Amino acid sequence: MAIGQVQPQQQHDAWTHLLGWASLVGTLLAAGATAFLAVLGVDASLVAATGILSGFICFFFSVQAWWGRISRQDKAENAAQQPAAQQGAAQQPAAQQGDDKLPGIVTTGAGLAVTVQGVVLGFIFAFFKAGSMTPTVKVAVTSLAFGVAIGLLLVNVASISIPGRRTRKFASLLFTVTMWTFTYGLACLVSSVM
Repeated sequence: MAIGQVQPQQQHDAWTHLLGWASLVGTLLAAGATAFLAVLGVDASLVAATGILSGFICFFFSVQAWWGRISRQDKAENAAQQPAAQQGAAQQPAAQQGDDKLPGIVTTGAGLAVTVQGVVLGFIFAFFKAGSMTPTVKVAVTSLAFGVAIGLLLVNVASISIPGRRTRKFASLLFTVTMWTFTYGLACLVSSVM
């Protein structure tokens, strides 16, 4: 019994908590940046876009925490329903198949994020002249370019392999940062147009 209780606790190591801490720090930094920009009297569209980023990170963290909770509940229910003899034999091949497909799934998702951000950057450079860009559009360009760089890094790392839990968490962190930069860039563009 004591071993069964220790096993789930081992799943919550520093890498597992890294995403949660990154989300918390990201939310606080974005909220602090929003307040700082508002106090400085920076363009209202940039303040709004930074506030939207703070809200998005908070929302992402909430969904991630909720997903982790229901995922653990589903796994516990599935383990309780399977007979003990079949449980070890059935889970081993399924875990290996999922791990074999994971690098392809991650590289596809990251590649899509890089492509969309690159297309948006292309539209920005096609429709805006360098002198006509507002500070908010310049921040959007920077955010989207950073997202492309992080996305390419994720594609590079994930194409090698994702052998275990720690690499999945790190890939998830990189994908999260890619989504944050993409969302921030789009929020800057939308708020500068409105």
